[in-house]
Amino acid sequence: MTTSYGQDELFDLSPTEKISEEQVNKRIAKYRMGDIIIKAPKNAKIKIEQTRHEFLFGTAIPNEIAPSSKKPVNDTDREKYLEILKDNFNYAVHENALKWLDNEEVQGEVTYKVADEIWEMCHERSIPMRGHCIYWAKDEFMNEWLFPLNNAQLRKAVVERGTSVVSHYKGRINEFDLNNEMLHGDFFR
Repeated sequence: MTTSYGQDELFDLSPTEKISEEQVNKRIAKYRMGDIIIKAPKNAKIKIEQTRHEFLFGTAIPNEIAPSSKKPVNDTDREKYLEILKDNFNYAVHENALKWLDNEEVQGEVTYKVADEIWEMCHERSIPMRGHCIYWAKDEFMNEWLFPLNNAQLRKAVVERGTSVVSHYKGRINEFDLNNEMLHGDFFR
């Protein structure tokens, strides 16, 4: 079978086709490489070492990496995870530690302890974080105490949540996912 590749040939592959090394390298050249011009004397010895790239390549960090999580990994596994994180990623989000369900299991009892520990581990490794997420509209991931609230009470809780999380991370996290998976859930509607 012959495939006609469009502008972004990797997205035109059928489920049974494999991505070739050539396709991967073309994509790297297009999206992750750039030119550099160096002016130096003739025959000068030049060594270039890239220590960081601008292309954001991130991952979601699970709660278990934080020592205060409900089921923390052991210290050896945590250090190995953080070593792999530092060697391979330059951006991250909290997988669940910043979600409302984890931060306020009981109404009015807000904690960012696990999220703070994860943020601190990333900060120590110069890995910025995006805030994931302020709200999550799927019923199965909502705090049970939200369901019996009337409209005015829910609106107040929503405003308090948004204000709380962005205020807590002011100057540390500069962008947030406002509403996660809003096409799959409609709680806030």
